[in-house]
Amino acid sequence: MRFEQVGFRCQSPAGTLPEEITLTLQPGETLLVLGAAGGIGIAAIEIGVALGARVIACASSDEKLERLKAFGCDEVVAGIGQ
Repeated sequence: MRFEQVGFRCQSPAGTLPEEITLTLQPGETLLVLGAAGGIGIAAIEIGVALGARVIACASSDEKLERLKAFGCDEVVAGIGQ
């Protein structure tokens, strides 16, 4: 697989997300992942790390933020109201 362009499919409620998401992310660029503790969020983190991006993950609790550090995030940020 070439990492210059990554596409992936995800299951979502009808009409909320496109069926296929294609992105071009260059090494050194920053990727902000909201709702990072879910399955798609973790996949986004792993893709960002694999592409050499600076990955910032956002989640709603300290427990989730601690868990996300294991996936290679450069930074973790508490969501609004945290």
